[in-house]
Amino acid sequence: MRTRIMSGAVLIVILFTCLYFGGWVTFGFSLFISLVGMYELIKVKKLEKTGLAVVGYIAAITYYFILSCSFMHTYDVSICIYISKI
Repeated sequence: MRTRIMSGAVLIVILFTCLYFGGWVTFGFSLFISLVGMYELIKVKKLEKTGLAVVGYIAAITYYFILSCSFMHTYDVSICIYISKI
C-alpha cells in the first residue's frame, strides 16, 4: 500500500511539472501515458506477443504523429502521412 502511495505522489509531481511546461512536454507525456496504458490493457488480456499489440502501438503512435502535425500548425495531414512513409 505504501509503495502505491509513493508512486502516486511521484506521478502527481511529474504530471504537474509537465503541465507547467506545457506544449511538447505535455504532448510527450500524454503519448507516454497512452502507451503505458495500452501496455497494461494488452498485458491483462495476455496479448503482449501478438500482432494485435503491434498494430495497437503503431496506431497510437500514428495518431499522436498526426496530432503533432496539427500542433505544429501544419494542417495538411496528407503531408504528415507522406513524411511518415519515408
